[in-house]
Amino acid sequence: MSKVLVTGGSGFIGSHVASYLKMLGHNVDAPSRQELNLLDRDEVLHYLDKNSYDVVAHFASPSPVRSPRIDSYDRLFKDSLSIFMNMAAGSSLYGRMLYSGSGAEYDKRNDIILVKEEEIGQSIPLDDYGLAKYIMNDMARFSSNIYNLRIFACFGPGEYKDKFITHAIRCCRNNKPITIRQDCRFDYLYIDDYAKAVAHFVTHAPKWHDYNVTSSTRVLLSAIASIVKEELGCKSEIQISNDGFAPEYTASNQRLLAEMNDIKFMNINEAIHKYVATKGVEWE
Repeated sequence: MSKVLVTGGSGFIGSHVASYLKMLGHNVDAPSRQELNLLDRDEVLHYLDKNSYDVVAHFASPSPVRSPRIDSYDRLFKDSLSIFMNMAAGSSLYGRMLYSGSGAEYDKRNDIILVKEEEIGQSIPLDDYGLAKYIMNDMARFSSNIYNLRIFACFGPGEYKDKFITHAIRCCRNNKPITIRQDCRFDYLYIDDYAKAVAHFVTHAPKWHDYNVTSSTRVLLSAIASIVKEELGCKSEIQISNDGFAPEYTASNQRLLAEMNDIKFMNINEAIHKYVATKGVEWE
């Protein structure tokens, strides 16, 4: 079993990955922000040198939504890159680093349709979040041991309440219309499946430095709303504010599947069924 550092262990992605790796028997450390200040390079390097991790699973990032008193939108670009660069500066002190990139690297101003990793850079994102993730991916590609496990749309227990699938479930639970600003094709992956992908690369050396970790399934938000309605047996109306379609956001997962021959991702119906059945989730 491997010794693994999980950053962002109190967040949506990090908490699920840490729990899954522990369940598999790995030795997992998930320090809080108070225990390890990722913006302090000296502190980060000292921590990495002291602990000699086989794998760093890096999911920490500034979150003005979750921590508005600590993080702010005007520092999002700088702090995101600073944290990543501090972790990368210690690359000689661990075996490899896996981190969560984003489909925003492909530039969400345009349709992103079953995009392949080789297509990165055809359009450079202008928003702070997308540009920061784009720069991180460049750094990973030129590194010897840093790997981007790119997320498009991941959902499950613990995500923000305004994320679409959680929003749709809450609307049904509370007998309210399911509201959609504009219909769009997304590529959703359940959080358990993302954790499985991370776990695979904890124990298997990646061939490439970036992977689209997606279900590679194109599904309309309105179709997801209908699945939620059927799952819950609710009669909520689906209300779409604007005609037409927003830019698509889907990716090819062929590179990932070529290295994970035995992985089977849940389809959207199975994933929503599992999410709805999760105990302890507050839908109010």
